[in-house]
Amino acid sequence: MLKPPVLLATTISCFISILLATSCTKPVQEDPGKFIAVTYPKGEINGLPVENSVGSAGGTITSADGKLKVSVPAGAVTNTTLVSIQEITNTLPLGAGPSYRVLPAGLTLSKPITITLSYDETDLDGSDENALDLATQDDNGTWKRIKNTQLNKAAKTLVVESDHLGDYSFTGGYKLSPDKAALGQGESTVLTVSVLKEKNTEADEKEAELGNFFIITNAGDIETWSARGEGQIVARGSTAEFKAPSPISGHVTTEVSASVRNVKRPGRLTSDKLVLRKKITMSSDSFMAGYYDGVPFTCVGVSAFVASGVTVIQGATANNKSVLIFVNGTDVGSYSYGNPSEAGKAEIRCDLTGVIHETVYTLCGPPSSTGYASGGMTINNYQQGGVIAGNFTATLYDDIGCQLKTKKITAAFRVKK
Repeated sequence: MLKPPVLLATTISCFISILLATSCTKPVQEDPGKFIAVTYPKGEINGLPVENSVGSAGGTITSADGKLKVSVPAGAVTNTTLVSIQEITNTLPLGAGPSYRVLPAGLTLSKPITITLSYDETDLDGSDENALDLATQDDNGTWKRIKNTQLNKAAKTLVVESDHLGDYSFTGGYKLSPDKAALGQGESTVLTVSVLKEKNTEADEKEAELGNFFIITNAGDIETWSARGEGQIVARGSTAEFKAPSPISGHVTTEVSASVRNVKRPGRLTSDKLVLRKKITMSSDSFMAGYYDGVPFTCVGVSAFVASGVTVIQGATANNKSVLIFVNGTDVGSYSYGNPSEAGKAEIRCDLTGVIHETVYTLCGPPSSTGYASGGMTINNYQQGGVIAGNFTATLYDDIGCQLKTKKITAAFRVKK
């Protein structure tokens, strides 16, 4: 059986007691014009697969989070086949959101299947919608962009026909990133643009190999930097500095953008330019804000304390709902989700809708087993006795019963201890 839900407000002291008793890939800085073949690890499974038997009449199957749909046409398979979609961790460079594993990977198809991947605003943060494509990873760990991907902006979907099953995600090729996404009044962050290199291919090839990625260092490749909202942005060659206003009235968000030129990405692009957009969150005081299952949320009260190397951050909304974060660490860096009694691990528990969702889940079995969400948390400011700031993205699980239900959360936070 799975553990029953408990109120977040009553779990903190108990959770810390348990902890006390139990005691990222970097860019390749090479010649920007040089393609370097790189293999990446296969994604690790995350949660339960969704399965459906498909016969000669065809059928469809949709992932647990509703974002990936596989349509098998009539006549594609001759024998009844169990097709599954499993969410997995995303190892695609500059990727966003989860990846998906569609099995059985070695299935022989007489007709191509149709794969539809939906995206939302959180997936686009730092990217350009016009450059999105589906990508697939082969058995050797090489990611490849599928060149005939169709973009539907109105439906916010990527659609492609494929002659094989396997691992899928989406790629944009370019990414705008700040070194800090949550700022206090008068604080600054440095903005950079990363590029994922693609191997040159012939026009009739269906896929293009993706390899190394690097940070743009040529100032001529950035046409303009801009900010829509409060704060100031100053170009500094191939990078820019964004500074939050002082003072700040409450909690505000500014969209910064970089217009990138000399884009050498073939496909649907009609020009050699992209506009990458990223949201920067600022506050005069402690805050936590983001999207929960696609709906914006803001915590009006945020607090933090540290005990024996474990950092605990709690945010409370105006209607007394909560987000609770446990981090086994007291320094800047990336923390993957796992058992927070282990160094370098983090856990999130949310009660934003009246039902607790968290980054840990238990499978009923037999045998029963425990798993953890994909993604992770980044802390980019940790001042002893001062400010803790960072951001996180996660798939969260409703750990009630044997059928796991998922929510997605993306947020930034800044809290004064």
